[in-house]
Amino acid sequence: MAAGKTLARRTTCRWSPLAGLIIAIPAVCVAVLLHSLSVHALLIALLVMVAFTTTTGALHEDGLADVADGFGGGHTVELKLDIMRDRTIGTYAGCSISLSLAIRAAGFFIAYDSLGMIGLLCIIFASCSVSRAAMLWPWSTQSPARKSGGLSANHGQPTTTDFFIATIISVVVLAITLIPLTGFFATAMVVLCTAIAVAAFVWFCQNQVGGHTGDTLGATQQIAEIAVLVTITSWIA
Repeated sequence: MAAGKTLARRTTCRWSPLAGLIIAIPAVCVAVLLHSLSVHALLIALLVMVAFTTTTGALHEDGLADVADGFGGGHTVELKLDIMRDRTIGTYAGCSISLSLAIRAAGFFIAYDSLGMIGLLCIIFASCSVSRAAMLWPWSTQSPARKSGGLSANHGQPTTTDFFIATIISVVVLAITLIPLTGFFATAMVVLCTAIAVAAFVWFCQNQVGGHTGDTLGATQQIAEIAVLVTITSWIA
């Protein structure tokens, strides 16, 4: 029975890009409402970030913060992992969360300012979907950094097939949302730059702690979302 539950949890990971679309809905509703009230674009972008962190409980921001503290403050693998489990927030964590929120808010502001409300909504959906698929890259290809009590031990580890399916779904979402908006080449650049950013972070995590943890997966989502926003807004700005 436990094995069946683990398999079910693991298999559902392949649908994470669709879960990203659902997670984006409250932020989209906030953006549309504020747009209808003629709220300034900067405030729309900031309140979209409020909607995101409220919807997810800042889950992935917490992962990024823990990784920043652990990798920045630990001198051994064991110490890095211990720091990542510590609930307190250090300087590295505070800086990483602040920068992540600021960069993503800036990306949404530029999207709205350059492409209008439809463009903003498309980019919200695209970034949420792709960044959730990106989490399966380290989860399916790296060994767990913790041999017991970690994410994979509790929920199982997705296969490369799960990652492949999630990637295909996210590329379809990108094709629907971004190609009509910015064209094929810009969308291809989003895929390429996001893949490079995630690959670099996966390599970095392997060298730091020898695998993945729940925190590194959350940080992967943040990095992938930032990569999508930076790439597309650099193209349209």
